[in-house]
Amino acid sequence: MPSSSAYVLAGELGRAAGDHAAAFARYEEIMRPYVATAHTLAPGGVDGFLPRGRFMLRMRVFTARLMHHWPMRQIVARMLDKSEAIELADYASTSVTVA
Repeated sequence: MPSSSAYVLAGELGRAAGDHAAAFARYEEIMRPYVATAHTLAPGGVDGFLPRGRFMLRMRVFTARLMHHWPMRQIVARMLDKSEAIELADYASTSVTVA
């Protein structure tokens, strides 16, 4: 989500009218819930990525192959989608004066 975070940072810098410390503080406040959500592990946690036995390794390979096919593709996309964790403000309506 780099473009959304850049949008928020630019918008907050514009709203802060030169007070970059306030803009950075507000940016962190807005982005914190998104970052916290993005840091959560997928279902299965670490064991899903680092299986401990041959059977679990085979299951991981099998499920990884399934993820690319319908309907698993949509299910996995919904599980990993974090876009609702951030609400983008309408910075375009904020007037900014440049000196």
